[in-house]
Amino acid sequence: MFGANATVNPPGGNAYYQWKLLPIKVLNEMSGYRIFLEQNKDTTEMYREVKQPRLAILGRSVCSTCSVIYKDIWVNEISHFKTWSHILTTSADALFDREDSTDKTVGFIGLGQMGSRMALNLAKAGYNIHVYDIANTQTNEFRKQATPDLASRITTRASLEELMTPNAPQTIITMLPSSPHVTQTYGSEAVLGMVALAKPGTSFIDCTTGDPHVAKEVAKYVWTKQCSYIDAPVSGGVPSAEQATLTFMVGGSEEACSRAKPFLECMGKRIFHCGPVGAGLAAKICNNMLLAISMVGVSEAMELGRRLGLRPEMLTEVINASSGRCWSSEVYNPVPGVLPNSPASRGYSGGFSTRLMTKDLGLAQSASTATQCPTPLGSLAHQIYQNMCQYGFADQDFSVVYRYLSKSL
Repeated sequence: MFGANATVNPPGGNAYYQWKLLPIKVLNEMSGYRIFLEQNKDTTEMYREVKQPRLAILGRSVCSTCSVIYKDIWVNEISHFKTWSHILTTSADALFDREDSTDKTVGFIGLGQMGSRMALNLAKAGYNIHVYDIANTQTNEFRKQATPDLASRITTRASLEELMTPNAPQTIITMLPSSPHVTQTYGSEAVLGMVALAKPGTSFIDCTTGDPHVAKEVAKYVWTKQCSYIDAPVSGGVPSAEQATLTFMVGGSEEACSRAKPFLECMGKRIFHCGPVGAGLAAKICNNMLLAISMVGVSEAMELGRRLGLRPEMLTEVINASSGRCWSSEVYNPVPGVLPNSPASRGYSGGFSTRLMTKDLGLAQSASTATQCPTPLGSLAHQIYQNMCQYGFADQDFSVVYRYLSKSL
């Protein structure tokens, strides 16, 4: 036996637990769980006394030297055992969850343009994902996107009831088209939904762009079931969803946000805690209103430049080096051919639909009315996008406003 004491410090807790260290042989016999020993001496001195080491159980594979980290996953359950002799007489299966632990399993509902890519990034990060979409075609398409390696981590569910079994994941992420879909999926006192089937302690993360008021009502219902809820809408579009560089705007308690952070970090690059439930959505609808306005402005400027004899590529270069530079001109330029990978250069296919942008502008106008805040440009942008939907542009990317305006001007 080592003579020194080991200190176990579960994340998020201040308590320290003292343990007698086990010999390497015993550590390696714990059913293949990899053990990492962090000490302040060289690895060559591991068989001697080690002063103030920290012990972590990390994954499932034999490690003969105990000197390599496989995955930085603490097992909090270790704090439940008072002596190493207890661990020695208890099988590793009884002490620790296996790989199908709910801690490494997440449910994902909504496999559209954004949700499918977000779910795949969770699988790439090592999570086993249980997915559900009301449209079977979306689920089938999602499975086609997954490589064989990722497909082994994906379990498809045919219904909410099948997803929310007694062994359901402890974290459920939703990415739905609108607030009515959120209400229908989560349920309420009057409508049976997945929350009624959830185990106490389940964490719900809703990435839908919707009405902040609806989010607050859903949260109240979730809380009555002893579960947690955050609204976490995203920005960045399909390219960022694919590259796991989304920006998350989060509304919820500090505790709920901290619990959700490891999942959000697998799908995004920046996470902003905006305030209580509903605050993330408030930030999102303000951002999307500005995006819609700027896309209209860039489209008008680009079309005016074309009629004045300027090449779109040259004008774009000037704008992006000048005070008119913005995301709509630099990253998502609405003129076909200017940016090879933009929706505009793909016939305005994919991306963020005009229908959804119109929905978000409607949310902004509702908030404007409720708060008595004048938004004249937001109102005009809403009218423009509503007209676009009526003229057959609803399912094309919202940057198709350039084509609409170029024909209207």
